[in-house]
Amino acid sequence: MLHNTFLIEIATEDLPSKHLKNIAKSFYKVTEEKFNKLNITYEKMFWFATSRRLAIKINKLNILRVTKGINKIGPSTSIAFNTQGQFTKIVHLWMQRLSISAHQINQLKTQSGEWLVYKKESTVENIVSLLPTIIVSIIKKIQAPKMMRWNDTNFKFSRPIRNIVALLNKTIIPLKFMNIKSHRITYGHVFMKNIKINILHANQYPTILNCKGKVIPNYDERKLKITKLINQITYKLKGKIKKNDELLQEVTSLVEWPVILLGKFEKDFLLLPQEIVIYIIENVQKCFALYNLNNELMPYFIIISNIDSKNTNKIIKDNEQVVFSRLSDANFFYKIDRKQPLESYYLNLKNTIFYEKLGSIYDKIQRLKLLMKWILSYVSINSVNALRAVHLSKCDLKTNMVAEFPDVQGSVGMHYAMLDRESKDVFIAIKEHYYPNFSGDIISNNSIAYTLAIIDKVDTITGMFIIGLYPEKNKDPFALRRLSIGVLRIFIEKNITIDLIDIINYSVSLHKNVMHKKNVKKSILNFFLNRIYHLYLYQGFNTYVIQSVLILKLTVPIEIHKRIFMLTKFKKMNKTYLISTTNKRILNIINKYINIKKCVLNFNSITINTKLFQSTFEKILFSKLLFLQKNIKKYIIYQNYDSVFSQLIKLCILINYFFLHITISHPNEDIQTNRLLLLYQVKNLFLEIADFSLLIC
Repeated sequence: MLHNTFLIEIATEDLPSKHLKNIAKSFYKVTEEKFNKLNITYEKMFWFATSRRLAIKINKLNILRVTKGINKIGPSTSIAFNTQGQFTKIVHLWMQRLSISAHQINQLKTQSGEWLVYKKESTVENIVSLLPTIIVSIIKKIQAPKMMRWNDTNFKFSRPIRNIVALLNKTIIPLKFMNIKSHRITYGHVFMKNIKINILHANQYPTILNCKGKVIPNYDERKLKITKLINQITYKLKGKIKKNDELLQEVTSLVEWPVILLGKFEKDFLLLPQEIVIYIIENVQKCFALYNLNNELMPYFIIISNIDSKNTNKIIKDNEQVVFSRLSDANFFYKIDRKQPLESYYLNLKNTIFYEKLGSIYDKIQRLKLLMKWILSYVSINSVNALRAVHLSKCDLKTNMVAEFPDVQGSVGMHYAMLDRESKDVFIAIKEHYYPNFSGDIISNNSIAYTLAIIDKVDTITGMFIIGLYPEKNKDPFALRRLSIGVLRIFIEKNITIDLIDIINYSVSLHKNVMHKKNVKKSILNFFLNRIYHLYLYQGFNTYVIQSVLILKLTVPIEIHKRIFMLTKFKKMNKTYLISTTNKRILNIINKYINIKKCVLNFNSITINTKLFQSTFEKILFSKLLFLQKNIKKYIIYQNYDSVFSQLIKLCILINYFFLHITISHPNEDIQTNRLLLLYQVKNLFLEIADFSLLIC
């Protein structure tokens, strides 16, 4: 029973290469979750993925599952029956919750009384008959970024399904899905061995495809083979490729049987900006650019072919022809563009719309210049170079090169500015102000570049919110969430102290005729604060730690970061527990008093009266409180959080002594209120750092 091999293979039309691995992992995860939910056990599960197939293989599947016994005690018989001897409403609700009927109910006598009970013995069930239904439900739950329909049903999948193999050992698992019947026949490589392959036993997979079909279904095995073959070529040429995981993953997804070939191009094209050559080779042609050991580009590129052809020269020449054609285009555009300096394209930006109702790119540049002047008081950069970088930052959008190859915007501007002998800070900022451009992307080390990145992204976010084009649920067509994360990361990683309220207010003020300005500002601020929560949650920080800081409604990202980071550090050292429990006790006492008095004291309108102190413990606690009220903000400003926690722990110790010797309740209401006020101010002191009551969770 434990030596069963389960196999399901879904053959499709060409799956999207950039998402193949994630689709395959979704298949794996859905299968794993389904089997776990149904209490189906196995030894090992494997996933396979190529451009035209997804597969799951399970070794040592246990086809016998044990269903757990159920023993649910219900209402007492004293309340289970009415005067007519029928079940009461409470019993019917209990039955409904358990999805049981009257004949399944028994009675149980114990020392404490008599009760209704529902019992179900554990059973052993053969799951073979369930597999068809299980497989269909799994296929329906596989996720992909873009799903499509291809017939008159409502079912959507990444690409049309053309074949299903479903086997348990030697036996076909009979099912029908989308008018496709399962069987044991798979197909080899579509261009080389497009033959029917009869899988006699599920354990033959994937070896049978390797041997007979010229297909390597194992994604990681295929990726490793590509890497090894590339290394062999680069070793012979005394060169190397630069790490490009995204391209490696994409070509692994594009091919079923990788064959590595070497192409070349004319050395004259190396005079073009390097980014252009690399873009054409890697992004357009999906090949790998080669470098010598001095990191200089070589006139070669590595082709990952999906065909083991006898005529490899034709494949090489076809690829070389495409590369030559695109590089020739680039060379032509480069010569045309360089007939005038980059700045000459500036006024042409008036003819390019940034977005409807937000004016042209030229208008955006004018706003960015004002934003740059505003932000100069927060960063230490050369103001002349900073404003020059803003002036030229979008000029390359009007060049022929960027018109033909939009993805190289920024890189083209950098090279053209460099050739125009602009300052190094300026031409680097033209390229790197787009960083970070995606999740996990780097932030520029150039201070003008990352400052320009802040104001550029903030202006875009502000503009889109003003015209009502903000993200909704899973829709974010203008990538505003990504832009906001980029802004926050720069603030945090570059230690820039800017209040979100200030930069949002100023950015909004640069737009004319803004409707509901107050609401727009509030929406943008809430958007940023929400992204802060998700930024730290994604990084693995404790949700209660994040909430304990965000609840303070701080709006300076670097301050929020310092608190979250500090609390995480000290929570791991178990230094927050005493503060959290003490804070919670103080809150309970204050709330208890308010509930008893049925009123809310305005603690902010009264001051502590030292003449009402009845004990030295009150005096000592008050003295410590005054000291911390005076000094805690200094500790925070200088990031001396070790001292913050050391002092707060000492304060908590004093508070606990206070509670041991002093009771808040007192016949004299003024004395009682004075003690409550003392605790209230301690509570507020804790809130200078975080809401510690949340950290007990």
